[in-house]
Amino acid sequence: VQGVAVTKRRLLVRTTPGARVVAAAPGLVVYRGWSKDGSRTVWIQHGPRLYTIYKNLATVRVEPGRWVRAGTLLGRVDVTSVRRK
Repeated sequence: VQGVAVTKRRLLVRTTPGARVVAAAPGLVVYRGWSKDGSRTVWIQHGPRLYTIYKNLATVRVEPGRWVRAGTLLGRVDVTSVRRK
């Protein structure tokens, strides 16, 4: 992890290109596709109104309808989406 930012309703985590992306908590994969900005995205539902959204993925290893445990490998960060300073 290279940096963390907290906003009103989000926790944003910056990481390194190609980093492994794992589920933060157990839940149901409810979406695998593309976000409005064109990045590969996975949504995991943890409760009635609690989701974790993973964006800017180069690869995705899970399908909608699959239950995952905390630490399950979801994919890898897209190296073209990580800003370098």
